[in-house]
Amino acid sequence: MSYQKPEQYVREFINSVLHELEVTNVNEEITMDGVRLYVDYQLGKLLIEAKAPGKREKGKEQLIKYMKEFGYRLGLLIDVPVPRYYDEYPKPYEDFVGFELYMNNFCIYEGIFEKNDIEDAKHELVTLLKIVNELKIASLEPRPEIILKRIKNIVNRWEKSLTKIISSAPLRIKIYKNIWRRNMELLYGKEVLEKIKGNLDKLFVELTIYTVLLKVLGSTILEAILGGGQYTIPIKLAREGYKAAVRLFWCRKVLTRYNINYLFERDEYDWIFSPDIAKELNEFFKDIGKKLLEIDWSGSISLDLLKRVYQNVVDKNLCKQLGEFYTPDWLAKLITWRSLHILVHNSVPKEILIKDIDAKLVELIDEFYRRYKRIPSFIDPTCGSFTFGVQYINALLRWYSTKKPQIHPAYFIDMLLQNVMGIDLNPVAVITAKVNYLLQIYHLLLAMRPLGHRYLEHEPMIPIYRIDLIYFHEICRKRPVHKKSGRQNVKQLSLIHFFGLENQEVFIYIPLTSLGVDTNTIKKLKKEGITIYYDEHCDEYYLKLGFPNSLIQKLKHDIIAFHRAFIGLQLRGIHGFKSEVNLSLTKYEKEALEYLIKTLETLEKNAMDYVWHSLLMNYILALTAVEKKFDLVLGNLPWVNVSKYPESYSKKLKKIAKELKVNPPREAAKKLDISIILFAVSVRYILASCGVVALMVPTSIFRGLHGSRWRAFFEKENLKLFEIYDLEEVCPFEKAKNQPGIVFAKRCD
Repeated sequence: MSYQKPEQYVREFINSVLHELEVTNVNEEITMDGVRLYVDYQLGKLLIEAKAPGKREKGKEQLIKYMKEFGYRLGLLIDVPVPRYYDEYPKPYEDFVGFELYMNNFCIYEGIFEKNDIEDAKHELVTLLKIVNELKIASLEPRPEIILKRIKNIVNRWEKSLTKIISSAPLRIKIYKNIWRRNMELLYGKEVLEKIKGNLDKLFVELTIYTVLLKVLGSTILEAILGGGQYTIPIKLAREGYKAAVRLFWCRKVLTRYNINYLFERDEYDWIFSPDIAKELNEFFKDIGKKLLEIDWSGSISLDLLKRVYQNVVDKNLCKQLGEFYTPDWLAKLITWRSLHILVHNSVPKEILIKDIDAKLVELIDEFYRRYKRIPSFIDPTCGSFTFGVQYINALLRWYSTKKPQIHPAYFIDMLLQNVMGIDLNPVAVITAKVNYLLQIYHLLLAMRPLGHRYLEHEPMIPIYRIDLIYFHEICRKRPVHKKSGRQNVKQLSLIHFFGLENQEVFIYIPLTSLGVDTNTIKKLKKEGITIYYDEHCDEYYLKLGFPNSLIQKLKHDIIAFHRAFIGLQLRGIHGFKSEVNLSLTKYEKEALEYLIKTLETLEKNAMDYVWHSLLMNYILALTAVEKKFDLVLGNLPWVNVSKYPESYSKKLKKIAKELKVNPPREAAKKLDISIILFAVSVRYILASCGVVALMVPTSIFRGLHGSRWRAFFEKENLKLFEIYDLEEVCPFEKAKNQPGIVFAKRCD
């Protein structure tokens, strides 16, 4: 049997691809300026180099050299032969073949195939070359204004389509939207949402699109960093549309090759990735991929990129209505510096402002470490995009690189993840904060990769938890029996779910009726073995998700391992849980986990989803994390009058304020602001002995009657007030006419 050179079979494969593309502008072995270029094909602005099967590595250096020499940004290296190669050639290469798309010196996309997958390789390469021909790949810098322009374009183009899908209201969307609406009421107040009532669907759609883009964007940036310039995610979306979206984000495969399985939790915006819904939005996902492909992610990324995108995605007027203002970096750094000075020296700095705050931060951290042999622990109780946390992590990284303490990088990362945390109720903020956190520490993670591998040896569990800060008051005191329903120790704090704590179990109760679950679905859940509770007083059906309290006690000393175990439980059941923590389970613990898994799987099957796994996990992890208390409690608290919240939540807040003894006197009762309550909760339940609290609050509570008991709270909690900053004239928040102030105090136990 006659046969050809191995490379010729690859050329035939490439020719078949070009024929299917109906390409006419292709040149072979072109010459430039009198020099023969030995790259096999030139297709527009793309060079294509064919190599014999198994010889791609040999051609890499050559392709990059010619790309650089002749000014080509894109090059394709390929060693896929036509199928008959395996029958004709005497000793065919039997291992994987494929192609690699290069931009400058980086491989940004690769396809790997077995010999039986040649048709798949052809189809994938055809669609890839179509994208390369149609788009100006990586032609734009990753600047916030460029990204925002593309976000607005996608919103304008797809808002009507998504609104139409929402109006059809399948069960999954109905539940997700109800969770979202109730959560928004807790974030901004019912009164504020009433003012924008006509725009709620618009806001839901805008935030859904933004959340999708944020998850794709965050994953793309991380892949480019961890994968040495790769960004296959937008290419896959542009090629495959909804199929890629479902696989990458619903099935959580987006960063698994780097051992990151759970960066993004399931939240109320994830309905769009659900397979039955995503199918209707195939072109939407392709559009997102194409828009992000226009941006060059291979270079350095600005540290405030996601923050600036997060701050500008919602219309400015709507932000003003929502009362949402963001802390500038300079102010977060100033607060961090002064707080550390109080923590270390028990005094405020003599200077109001200094030029080299970064150097001062390093010195203060070093002094604390030399004294206590640990870093100061930090938490932002309402973290937003994690502005304060990013400033603090950067200070810790500068300390680590300049002072060079005898700490192994792996142990230093563990120190960060165990001691630098954030809490927020807003899922969009939590996503942004997690990506921002990971972007600060990625270079340390890269140093820990096994030699010759791209994956991370240990999955980084980012300690940003989605939970209502008010929870901490409820779980830290005695809880009476719920008289109406008979459920012991159950507290209706959130409008999304109840929560409780008994001797053996921590649990949440999910109000099915309020979330739009119909009677037939409830009957179906019962039939499948799920226990449903009925509350006659509220005419409400409830479902219970519980977790053994004994396991919490066993695992509370290593929050990161506990976090991994929770993810392992979802992904691989009890075996996955045990493999992360190396524990033997009691009979009760095993049965409780098995029932939890069964319940979650049944909910997912009935379109109610694993969002409940996320809520339960965040609730338990946050409660576990704050048991140890924190040296630094820094942040910008929300400012909302409690009367603006839904009635049941407003009553709860007023009751908590009274129990904490920070409620205003009767004459000023109507001026109770949630920032007063959140400040008191942060101090009582999160702040360590000798810890420093520096939180932004309205200046009116410094001097008004409504803040009189809040001011008395300092003495009761052994807080020494060091200074108060009145920033009303500084106006640190863009276009906001409010009265911002900062309280610096230290617990003197």
